[in-house]
Amino acid sequence: MAKLTVTIELDNEGFDKAYGPGSVWWVRTYAGSDPEYVAERISEYKSLEGEALEDAIVDILGEGFYDWHSNELMQITIDGKHCCAGCGKVEGREHQPWCYIIAEPEVTA
Repeated sequence: MAKLTVTIELDNEGFDKAYGPGSVWWVRTYAGSDPEYVAERISEYKSLEGEALEDAIVDILGEGFYDWHSNELMQITIDGKHCCAGCGKVEGREHQPWCYIIAEPEVTA
C-alpha cells in the first residue's frame, strides 16, 4: 500500500487578480457581452475555498485515480478528516442525498 501526504497551497488573492472580476482576463473574456450577463457572472464569482475547495479536491483526485476511487481502493483525507467513500464529503459534513453509505442501513434493514 502506498501512502502519500500532499500539501496544496492556493494563492486565491493572486488567482482573483489574474482571473477575477476586473482582471485583464475577465475584461477580455466578457468584452462585448450583455451587461446583465456580466453583472450576473460578477455576483456569482467567489474564490475557491472552504467546502467548495474540499469538494473540488475530492472530485479531481477521484477522477485522476478513478479505478482506485470507484472500487473504494483509495482513501482521501483532508486536514486530518476522512472523506466518505460514497459521496466524497469530508467527515462532519452532510452526505449527498444519493450517497449509498447513508442509504445502506435502510437497504439492509
